[in-house]
Amino acid sequence: TCMVGDADPIGLVAAPGGSPSAVSWSGASCGTSSNVTGDTCSFTSGGNETDAVGFTDTIRTVAGVGGLVSVSDSPSSGQDCGASAGTAECTVGDGDQITLLATPSSGYSFTGWTGGPCDGSALESCPAFEATGDESVTANFAVTTYQVSAGVSSGSGSVSITDNTTSSNCSGNPCSPPAGDQITITATATSGSHVSSWSGDACDNTPALGGTTSTCTFSSLGGTKSVTANFAVTTYQVSAGV
Repeated sequence: TCMVGDADPIGLVAAPGGSPSAVSWSGASCGTSSNVTGDTCSFTSGGNETDAVGFTDTIRTVAGVGGLVSVSDSPSSGQDCGASAGTAECTVGDGDQITLLATPSSGYSFTGWTGGPCDGSALESCPAFEATGDESVTANFAVTTYQVSAGVSSGSGSVSITDNTTSSNCSGNPCSPPAGDQITITATATSGSHVSSWSGDACDNTPALGGTTSTCTFSSLGGTKSVTANFAVTTYQVSAGV
């Protein structure tokens, strides 16, 4: 409250504590845009009145491919900011408590925050911070992958892994295909042997059928898969009679 003379020229200057991006004036005189220039409100006193200034900050969020970022503002003195993909800006009140939440899409995982108060945090919910100026924060996501390996436990033969969804993902053994890709493991027996059985994880109940080759196909959802192909020497019954 300030006592001034009637018809005195009045100048009010906003003095933010940090570095907010915008100043918002309101009131009998300062609510009129012609009286406001930047951080200053100027008018001639003409009676008792109330004028106020508010400070706002801009929280700029960048959601990498594979997820969304939402901004929670408490108290909600800025605009309503929901979940956004890509780049978005949220206006919040200077001094408000801000919480950011990263939400990965199906088939993706959150890998961490970079920039601003969240930098280095691996938590999907960035620890709450006070808005004291403009901030820029990025949420990073990556395709969720699972390791698939195949081995041979007995007999003579070899195994190979094929990603039927994206063939380039499984050029070796083990390999790490994206979650949900369809995987085929092929067992090939050497001469004189046959595929006798499968064991381990997704192929445990797959019939081998006793041939020189056998395949097992499954989805890579559900975590690491380890599969074993078993081989045996092929024998034939020989009998002689009189």
